[in-house]
Amino acid sequence: MKRLIALMLAVILPIGLVGCGGSETSSTTASPAATESDTLPAATESDTPPAGSKTSITGNIITDDPVTLDVWMIADREAHFTAAIEAYTTEHPNVKIEMSYLDTNTLKNNAMTAAASNTLPDCYYSYSGTIGSYYPLNGYAIDMSSYAAEHGWDDLFLQSALELCSWDGKIYGIPMTYNTFDVLYRQDLFAQYGLEAPVTWEEFENCLAVLKENGVTPWAIGANGNWDLQRVFSLVLEAYAGAQEHDTLAVDWTGDWSSNEAVKNTFEKIKEWYDNGYFIDGFLTLTPNDARNLWYQGEAAMRIDGFIWNMISNDRDMSQYGVFHIPSTVEGQNTRCSTYNTCMMLNPSLSDDRFAVALDFFEYALVNPAFDEFKSYPVAYKAVSHPDAEGFELLEQILEDNITYGTMPTLDTALPTSVHTKLSSALEMYITGSIGVDEAAAMIQAEMEAYLAG
Repeated sequence: MKRLIALMLAVILPIGLVGCGGSETSSTTASPAATESDTLPAATESDTPPAGSKTSITGNIITDDPVTLDVWMIADREAHFTAAIEAYTTEHPNVKIEMSYLDTNTLKNNAMTAAASNTLPDCYYSYSGTIGSYYPLNGYAIDMSSYAAEHGWDDLFLQSALELCSWDGKIYGIPMTYNTFDVLYRQDLFAQYGLEAPVTWEEFENCLAVLKENGVTPWAIGANGNWDLQRVFSLVLEAYAGAQEHDTLAVDWTGDWSSNEAVKNTFEKIKEWYDNGYFIDGFLTLTPNDARNLWYQGEAAMRIDGFIWNMISNDRDMSQYGVFHIPSTVEGQNTRCSTYNTCMMLNPSLSDDRFAVALDFFEYALVNPAFDEFKSYPVAYKAVSHPDAEGFELLEQILEDNITYGTMPTLDTALPTSVHTKLSSALEMYITGSIGVDEAAAMIQAEMEAYLAG
């Protein structure tokens, strides 16, 4: 199975818009030193670098002058990049990498603020889809297409990942992770009440009802942060609307939220679940990680998730967990798996020398097998042996569902930021009784029209 995940990702049909979300922080061990066998191929004698340059441990030619890079990275990659920085700067003492580790919301907010004030760092973690498109489309990210072609990125990275990090046919992101979701559930809780993974909408609804009747909260969802509840909303919307109608609303932005019956059905279904007590207590103020931890404790039965490797890394008892794909409400139709991709973007203010060092470092940190133990799977690059570990078959199943049912972007990445923020507000206001369903749907449509006009 070590190469199966990469092979499966390679055949998943690329999707047009994807990118963002949170995962729990992995527990890791001390960083290993890279050995000669761990590094990428070294340059040969014929590759003598010009004066003022040297051959990197990746085989690339980089400057020998002092270089400092300021980097913003997602917090749960700290162990990986601490190890990579130590190994890289030991080999290249002229390079200093100052990396700040930020949680998801802080990183997204800081990046948007820094772009507006022209104070983005040299390199910053970002996402595919609409949320990531802001930076390349407004001149805040470097087009790396030429470098990618010259340095064989087609051989390093999955083609689908490169396409997800491209806008207008140009590569603006260094691919990092490929994240995809299904319903993860507590097999022990299902078995306790004679339940099996549902394959129809009626069976799915029955699972919710039986769990609640026996004192088990069905959904471990944390609405604080926007994306967790929206992933439920997106899958329920597709269950009612089907793929084509879903995409006119969430991807193409040509549909009318205010008059769409599937939108209203989705609002009403989520309110019904809320009224029935199907969401974990206090879910409107819980973060996704709060809800995930309560799920681990057996306080709820299921959630929309896919961070299998983080669960394995944190020594969860993987025998307790299973995966199922949420059914459609329409017989003969399927729902797709929601998906996003992450990447690193580079500031256009970088000089040629610093640009080359930045790319060289990330190429080294991502592809080098010395750091495989720190990586969060599935990764977006090819040259990685995926580990054999208990529970990894759950990720394999999710990726199989990607192929079987197809993929769609998560709403928090497909929609403009202002629209998905408004969706969260409308959801909360509607399910708590502040507004009606027509007003909730109209709020989203009005925000979309304002965005498109703006």
